[in-house]
Amino acid sequence: MRIVVTGGAGFIGGHLVELLLDAGHQVTVLDALRPHYEIRERRRLMDELGTHPSCECRAVDLATDELDQHVAGAQVVVHLAARPGVGQSWGDDFADYATDNLVATHRLLRAITATRMPRLVFASSSSVYGTRPVAELGPRALAPQHPYGVSKVACEQLCRAHAALDSSLEVVLLRYFTVYGPRQRPDMAVSRFIAAAESGRPIELRGAGDQNRRFTYVRDAAAATVKACTAELGGVEAFDVGSNEATTVATLAQMVADLTGRRIQVRHAAPDAGEPHEVAADTAITQSRLDWHPATTLDEGLRAQVSWAREARRRFGDAGTAGRPGAGSGPPVGLRL
Repeated sequence: MRIVVTGGAGFIGGHLVELLLDAGHQVTVLDALRPHYEIRERRRLMDELGTHPSCECRAVDLATDELDQHVAGAQVVVHLAARPGVGQSWGDDFADYATDNLVATHRLLRAITATRMPRLVFASSSSVYGTRPVAELGPRALAPQHPYGVSKVACEQLCRAHAALDSSLEVVLLRYFTVYGPRQRPDMAVSRFIAAAESGRPIELRGAGDQNRRFTYVRDAAAATVKACTAELGGVEAFDVGSNEATTVATLAQMVADLTGRRIQVRHAAPDAGEPHEVAADTAITQSRLDWHPATTLDEGLRAQVSWAREARRRFGDAGTAGRPGAGSGPPVGLRL
């Protein structure tokens, strides 16, 4: 099967491409390599993936480049490319979110329908649920509380609109819950905690640190995405991809401290606007329809990320983007989930 992966040199994308290649698929990676965060690792990964005989990597901007030629002949497109991050979406950068998320997704959908590509797997987010637990929302109810979440809901609705126009198009919406692991973005919680532990800087917890999260190991999230490419599905279906294990942010910080053998200093700050206190995934449908369940414990996943972070520090040293593993002294490390 030929599968196109947008954002294939990114955090989840790189792991997904590796699993798809291991399964014997032909993969085309489309990635603009935007400098949202440390780019050397992503360039290295893209170069490495491109050496595989069943993988072709192309530098493509979904918001501006012609796309038909890149998706023609594929059986599945997995759309992971997006502008990430909650905090920045509140500011003037929202125009970039609109371009990289909405415009890019709309243009990709137009290319997909023009070339009669049969299935799109879209990477959504638990942010679409907002501040209320999933159980209180009811089936498929969405209530985003920040602009990034709004952009993801809008992209989901674009997918539904195009599928309504073309009944032959199957759409799978995957709502990822707090994905962590090797190659994680440096502004995300686990990366921040590891960087703080290794450098001796304090971390800044939003609120009391008692927020509950479902931390999902990246390889498990990628495995669910592989299932979404090949499962017998139809129409438009949405799935939560998250851990069954609830963990507080404060507990996560302590686990990182224990695994690194370092003491983490904690400072407290006001919660981010729109940040939910509890995020709970409803994976019953995911397990039933995709035959998927998370296989990695939080302890196992954190050990893998700590090991990767230390190797990244050996490769890149202390210079570069703040928050990357090995960053030097500086202000308290903030939290993004």
